[in-house]
Amino acid sequence: MAAFTRRVTVALGGIVLGTVFAAALAEGAIRWLNPTPRVQIVDQAIMADASWQEGYPIWRQTGSDEREEPACAPGATEVLMVGSSITFGILLEARDTVAAKLQQRLGADGSAWCVHNVGQPAYTGEQKRIAAEAGIARWHPRLVIFEVWNNDGGDYVRVGDLAISTGGLRTDEEGWPASPVPLPTWLHHVAMVHSSAWRYAALALASRAGVEKRASWTERVPARLDRVAAAAGPDGRLLVWLAARLDVPFATQAAANRTSGDYGHVIAWGAKRGVPVIDPAAAWTGVEPAPLGVDRACHLNGEGADKVAAVLEPQVRALAAATAH
Repeated sequence: MAAFTRRVTVALGGIVLGTVFAAALAEGAIRWLNPTPRVQIVDQAIMADASWQEGYPIWRQTGSDEREEPACAPGATEVLMVGSSITFGILLEARDTVAAKLQQRLGADGSAWCVHNVGQPAYTGEQKRIAAEAGIARWHPRLVIFEVWNNDGGDYVRVGDLAISTGGLRTDEEGWPASPVPLPTWLHHVAMVHSSAWRYAALALASRAGVEKRASWTERVPARLDRVAAAAGPDGRLLVWLAARLDVPFATQAAANRTSGDYGHVIAWGAKRGVPVIDPAAAWTGVEPAPLGVDRACHLNGEGADKVAAVLEPQVRALAAATAH
């Protein structure tokens, strides 16, 4: 009996030591290789300067050219552009962003316009709404242009020094990305904060787990746009534009947007509220997407930014004229 007990003890000890060794090896490999799951993660460098407002992380990334707000000429018609990295103009100089291209087009006839760009990389819906409300309070613009992108249905959750977007992920009762295996919530959260290997595995599996139908696009996104429209006030107007993907033909996107999908809910909201919703993909059905981007995801190059500005310009002029005071 004693010999059997010793064998069992040795075997269990070997299993424990093997498990610990494997876990340590996995942790070291993940920290060294630093793979990135298909989930938006905002790292410590940005979060160090972020503030949390209404439970959402708010940061400001100026970019390599240290972008400054435009100097508005006296009497200029002010426009506020709000969005994610698409509006911000990731990898672009300030002069090549949608906001700058739109200001150039609007002012081509000699009239004075000032287009403020408060887009920020990695912003999702609620962060855009908070930025819009702050910009409206600061500048009292004639018009607010609000970018909608397909991550607007998600939020961020604070995980240690990181902020992780939960868009498209299963979440637990506290709003964190759910554990991929049955585990006490508190233990899963501790592992998410302190273990790179566990965090990577949890996010990689969660991003492929399949998502139950969410109410975000049918309820929360329209409610958010209602708040932005209310903040714009009776002397301001709201214009919404739907950012396009650059890896799918524009004709395919435009057809899907009209009939179904997340953007379809935004188009329906605009029709109900009388708010113009611009779908650039619908105007570009014969255009090849790839030449308009700095990548194949969604980020525009200077040519793509100018094409968006060209689509927005007529509606901006019409709305600004209708709200002149």
